[in-house]
Amino acid sequence: MKSLTFEELDVGRVYDHELRRTITEVDNVGLSCLTQNLQPLHIDADFAGKSRWGRVLVDSMVTIGVLMGIHNLELTHDTASGDLRIKDVKFPNPVFHGDTLRARTTIVGKNAESGIAGYGAVDCLLEGFTQRGERIMECAWTQFVRSAPR
Repeated sequence: MKSLTFEELDVGRVYDHELRRTITEVDNVGLSCLTQNLQPLHIDADFAGKSRWGRVLVDSMVTIGVLMGIHNLELTHDTASGDLRIKDVKFPNPVFHGDTLRARTTIVGKNAESGIAGYGAVDCLLEGFTQRGERIMECAWTQFVRSAPR
């Protein structure tokens, strides 16, 4: 899919993204260590095996990063100019090594007066699901998106 401009992102439009990504142990442990999130649920299989989950839990920053990446690759790869805010992030179900994530974006609002010349602010609801259809993340996300040339 080509990168869409501000004008092409219609309020109410839902994008069920085609790209999916299976989360690996390397993804999870690598980002957990890189960000100093050394919570044993994310990096210690023995510890996590004795938890209520019974196995390693994927760091939520891996989850949100992959889902935002899918959104960007399919909608605004070369038209976005940064994020204004990410809020109301929820992780209602866990992600485990081997889960395949998919994303859905709903355009919920737009503001042409973003304060940045040539860009509008686009409000999105970003949702993530596993291969089993479990909702694993949702957040409200506003990003600056380039306007079409005049």
